[in-house]
Amino acid sequence: MNEPDPAPVAAGASLGSGALLRHVSMRSAAALVVANIVGAGIFTTSGFQAAELGHPGLLLALWVIGGILALCGALAYAELGAAFPEAGGEYVYLRETYGPPLAFMSAFVSLIAGFAAPIAAATKSLVRYASHFFPALADAPMAFGNLAIADLIAIAIVWALIAVHLRGVRGGFAFNDWITLFKVAGIVLILIAAAAFGRGQLENLVTVSDHYRLLGSNARLAAIGTSLIFVSFC
Repeated sequence: MNEPDPAPVAAGASLGSGALLRHVSMRSAAALVVANIVGAGIFTTSGFQAAELGHPGLLLALWVIGGILALCGALAYAELGAAFPEAGGEYVYLRETYGPPLAFMSAFVSLIAGFAAPIAAATKSLVRYASHFFPALADAPMAFGNLAIADLIAIAIVWALIAVHLRGVRGGFAFNDWITLFKVAGIVLILIAAAAFGRGQLENLVTVSDHYRLLGSNARLAAIGTSLIFVSFC
């Protein structure tokens, strides 16, 4: 394994002070946020939300609500990060507030449900979308037990990304910078192509489906709640 990348110490801190080291540039930090937010979730869950709600106005409103909730969370974490400049993130904040047991439980849940599960969902979605261009992936047989060839490809992608980040902080962030630039450029190209060659209609933004009209009040609330969960996942 490569030696750790050297990095300058944060202003006013020494190596023995326990303060965080300034490993990440503003550009890489911004790219990391973009890479985390604009990911597979927003492209895969919007269809589920549209089918569940059948109301374009509600769908767009939920994304606005989700954005406001995310902003509130970001501001809260920024204040906590300034108050507790230690490695560990929310584990540190919960440890200082409620003690180590609850902090450990939160960290364990975050590891499984907050990180491992979304990574699995993202890589499986990548392989599933790739099957449109490589039909053999869609019809791939089972390999081992309940694992299909497509699942093994998704696992291989995860390990390939692990290998990239094992090369060091700078290498991992450099890879993320470039892959984020590639992703944003792809989205821009899709928008330009849709505007230039698409046949979308403004009625799609205001037409309420028959499915929504047939829902009762309780069913509508349930659909809104489920869709908000999808937004929060993204």
